[in-house]
Amino acid sequence: MSAWRNIMSLAVALALALLAGRASAQQPVQVNKSGTVSQGTEVKDENGKPMRLRRGESVTVFYQRSDWYWVKNRKGQLGWVDKKYIKLGGDEDKQEKPEPATKSRASKKHRVKKTPSESSKAEVAKAEEAKAEVAKAEEAKVEEAKAETKTESKSDQTEMVVAANTGNLGGANSFKPMASNKQDGLIDVFASESGARVSVDGRELGAAPLRGVQLPGGTHVVSVQKPGFLPSNAQVEIDGGTSQVALALVPTAQTRGDYEGGTWLWRTIGFSGLGLGAGVVLAGLGMGGWGLAEAGTVRKDIDNYNRSESRTESEREELLARRDGAQLKFLVGQVSLISGLALAGVGVVAYMLSDDPDRYDVYGDIK
Repeated sequence: MSAWRNIMSLAVALALALLAGRASAQQPVQVNKSGTVSQGTEVKDENGKPMRLRRGESVTVFYQRSDWYWVKNRKGQLGWVDKKYIKLGGDEDKQEKPEPATKSRASKKHRVKKTPSESSKAEVAKAEEAKAEVAKAEEAKVEEAKAETKTESKSDQTEMVVAANTGNLGGANSFKPMASNKQDGLIDVFASESGARVSVDGRELGAAPLRGVQLPGGTHVVSVQKPGFLPSNAQVEIDGGTSQVALALVPTAQTRGDYEGGTWLWRTIGFSGLGLGAGVVLAGLGMGGWGLAEAGTVRKDIDNYNRSESRTESEREELLARRDGAQLKFLVGQVSLISGLALAGVGVVAYMLSDDPDRYDVYGDIK
């Protein structure tokens, strides 16, 4: 019982030390950049599933909090990744393509003028008119090619918007898409918590993640809500192509407390089972070894008794009792060894099934 109390005290002290050692994090900062995995690693995604990142893999970094990045890999999984594994690239801002060189050439042709001679003014005037018409036609072709280039650039570009909000931004129902001549597009919505309800301009669309939702061109407000978490909102500009919105839901103080209490309960059970199992295993090994040593001594005494000429019944009964005792000790040692291994196994399973108690540390202290 004393050993059991010591093991439990050690497990509780360890749990309290881990709780006390958690550091508060900073508020999220929007990053909205592409990056490359500098060192392969594996973490848990938003749904608690394995999220593997291979070295050299291209990822999208939505925002940063302390030493962690909110990242989406090429499979579409979202999760927190230590920033030491990610190398950020350049900004993903839209860049206008340079105008085709043909425009300058066409303009140059249009500016070139030929000085006519006094004797052929009528012919030169006609030639100038023909040249002007050709120049206008070339300029029209250049403008048309420029418009097609910009249209293709917009359709191929993916706009990424990241927002993390610790409160309501004033009611998503009050936002409505403004009249715009921008092109219709698609939107993908992701949330840090599975099952969160997604609304666009106050109209609920379903549970996150949502992919391929068609919206008219213009500005829209995307909102994500889930019981026990603060609502999160973001504005997104639709102008053709596919836009992606990733929103982080911050838990309330009660939700975070309930979550951490449950995870630490399972981890304490795991630590206790592992420690108790190890103690029982050691006790079983000691008892089994004692029984084997005593059995060897009794065997020698029995051999001496059988070779002796003066043997008494009391000596015989004593030797038999000692032999039975050694066998019993060895049996108890075997049972203790098996029981200790079983307890340690239960502790390991309880630890592995528990969630990460530090999952929400990235949001800092919540009041």
